[in-house]
Amino acid sequence: MYIEKVEHILKDHEKNKKYKRMLEIELECIGETGISAVNYSREKISETNKVNRSTEKIALRNISKEQSEEEEREDLRKEIKALDSLIRIIEISLTMLEEVERKIIEKFYFEEKAYNVIEREIYLTHRQIKYKKKNALNKIREILETLEERNQKVS
Repeated sequence: MYIEKVEHILKDHEKNKKYKRMLEIELECIGETGISAVNYSREKISETNKVNRSTEKIALRNISKEQSEEEEREDLRKEIKALDSLIRIIEISLTMLEEVERKIIEKFYFEEKAYNVIEREIYLTHRQIKYKKKNALNKIREILETLEERNQKVS
């Protein structure tokens, strides 16, 4: 895995958290109503108790709608799970950094602050910040690679 990919993952971290929350809200909004009963009281039923064609169509439409909603819920659950895993991996990897490295990563990627602002906030030179940022990115890359290798062995 390249450092650029790690940087991309870090830059998207805050967006991923917001997107995950939006997906969770969307999942909540998809009706968990199930298939409602069809009222046969007004339907004309023949002597053989055959249901008329329009009632059958309504029932089939309800079943089809419920199936598509369930597929949509399942797709959302999978996407939420994948985002949640990535978010947790990044947050755990940040805890494995030295405090100053973590602060630099958070300020640079999550808060999108420029080097000169970070310099003033944590009292380090531009060169020191670049060096510590590079070390932190390498540590995160190693963590992500280790997890990726484990996942490939399991699969």
